[in-house]
Amino acid sequence: MWWNYVVNVSCNFKYNIILDSLRNADSMNNLNSTFKSICGYYDIEKFALSELIGIRNKKMNFSLYSTYPAEWTQHYQKENYHQFDPVFLNIGKIQLPFFWNSNSFKKMNYHQKKVFTEAYDFNITYGTTIPLAPEGNRHAYLTILNAEVAKSWPMMNKLALAANMYYSRKSYFEFIEFRKLIS
Repeated sequence: MWWNYVVNVSCNFKYNIILDSLRNADSMNNLNSTFKSICGYYDIEKFALSELIGIRNKKMNFSLYSTYPAEWTQHYQKENYHQFDPVFLNIGKIQLPFFWNSNSFKKMNYHQKKVFTEAYDFNITYGTTIPLAPEGNRHAYLTILNAEVAKSWPMMNKLALAANMYYSRKSYFEFIEFRKLIS
């Protein structure tokens, strides 16, 4: 029907504006607030953009931009939970978004159970993690805590595209900072 076309064009137009706002971000603060606004537009209050750089079982750098409770994200980073978090154990092997909760992983060790137990204290009990396009030894993930959005593949694709654009722009800002350091 003709109205489906109008709705699709309208949604795509809005989404192009959203992507342009990421592409035109002029600082990391602007980029972060833009991505947060995008998630808010889709009723996602809690999300995490996680990035692992390096090779598993060797030195890995971990960065996190999150709307989870600040106390939890600080604790997670301080304790290096990314090294034990079952969500990140299969870096590079998982290509599709996946839903998880504490029952999703078989045979968790003590450290892995501890991650879930402590996350539960901050009302983080389930999520959907979207692996983003890897770049060499850089792996990034978007995790959302909204079950309704996770049921919509078109929405997941839009969020994955926005998150990939976020990381592309983040890489650009890191490159600019690096050039300032060496010049």
